Formats: sequence, C-alpha cells, structure tokens
Amino acid sequence: MLSCQSGGVLRMTSKKISCHPGWHARKTVDGMQSYKDFLALLKRRYIALSLLLLMILGSAALKLYNLGHEDILFWDELLHAIVARNLAKHPLQPTLYDPHYLPYDYRNWWIGNHVWLHKPPLALWQIAFSYTILGVNAFALRLPSLILSTLTLTFTYLIGVELYSRKVGYAAAFL
Repeated sequence: MLSCQSGGVLRMTSKKISCHPGWHARKTVDGMQSYKDFLALLKRRYIALSLLLLMILGSAALKLYNLGHEDILFWDELLHAIVARNLAKHPLQPTLYDPHYLPYDYRNWWIGNHVWLHKPPLALWQIAFSYTILGVNAFALRLPSLILSTLTLTFTYLIGVELYSRKVGYAAAFL
C-alpha cells in the first residue's frame, strides 16, 4: 500500500484514487476514540476486579472461621499432621513414626515401612513449612489448605475467562 502525504492510506477504486486517514489517525490507545471511552473501560475493569476480590476475600473468610479449631480429625488430618511434624525435623524422609522401630524394606514400601509414601510430599512439606514458621498447632496445619484453595478460586476464574468469557469465569469461581 502506498501512503498519502497526510499520513493516511492511498486507496484506489475503479473510478478514483482517494486518500483515507489510516487506523492510527482515527483511533487512539486500544481503539478508544475519547477520554470518556477510557474512563468507561477503567470503570468496567474496576468493577470486575472488585467483584473478583470480593469473592476471594469472602471465600477466605468462610474458611478462616474454623481454621484454628483445636480438634483435629481422626484419620487423614491426624496422620498428615504427624508426618508433617516429622518432616519439619528431617525434610527428605516423610515418616509416620519418628523413632524407627522397623527397618526400611524397599520391596514392601506400602505396608511394611516407617516411611510415609501414601501421599505426594508437596502438601506435607507446605504444612511442615507452616509448622516451622507458626509452630505446631491446628492453625498452622490448616493454613496451607486455606491459601491453596483461595488460589484455586483465582485460577478457576482466570481459566474461565481465558476459555470462554468473564461471566463464565465469575460463575466458575463462585461455584
């Protein structure tokens, strides 16, 4: 394409040649024509961000209510708390019993060992890290779950926005 002297684009039709202002001459930043369009865009993004922040804080507040409750559930939560406490002492060996009563047998790792390989260690390491910062208590045991579940809400929103639309992202995050 040829350009005009005024910075536009030279267009040729079957009957005449004319000079049209190019895209850069008609639009400003992000395709907005005026300052009012820019303010409207800022208002929409502010409302969208405020709604997402309200959902995140509401979710965290609902989970924070029983976070420090002293009763630990008997089966999974209790075993994870013990293994995380032992991981705080020796981070690369997840054990259920700290004094090793049984010898390690790599052929029978599921039942016959003191090494706890029933769950992936990342969540247990996060709890152990929380124990080293906050001490061994119920609040420190449940805090990584609160943080990760709140981040899951945020990522669910972002995936919904990326794949579909902002409304779908809000609906998915809310559910």
